[in-house]
Amino acid sequence: MNVFSDLKLNSKTSVYLQIIQHVKRKILNKSIIAYTPLPSRRELASLLSINPNTVQKSYKLMEEEGILRTISNVKSVVYVDEQIMERLQQEMIQETVDDFIANCRECGLPFQKVVAILSTRWDI
Repeated sequence: MNVFSDLKLNSKTSVYLQIIQHVKRKILNKSIIAYTPLPSRRELASLLSINPNTVQKSYKLMEEEGILRTISNVKSVVYVDEQIMERLQQEMIQETVDDFIANCRECGLPFQKVVAILSTRWDI
């Protein structure tokens, strides 16, 4: 299973951050479960046609966040427990809401109208 086959890189966000976000989304939608191995740094760099140092940076940051563990510099596996899942959910909700609010403000949409539409669309 290639966890990164559906990753579409864009120029708006740093590539290393896109890799991290992709892994986090896969964890949240349970496409990746605990102890799922990720490709080696070189394999992923080749797959995405990017510099291996970029992959190294994303893996290092995920290790620091506790969602990736590297075993003897050979294999990196995803680590997820209840606490990590809760943190990732909170983080994703916060980012999504912040982006939504920023877009609404940029368009000059009134708060009450946005809330009214959200209320009607929530259960759709």
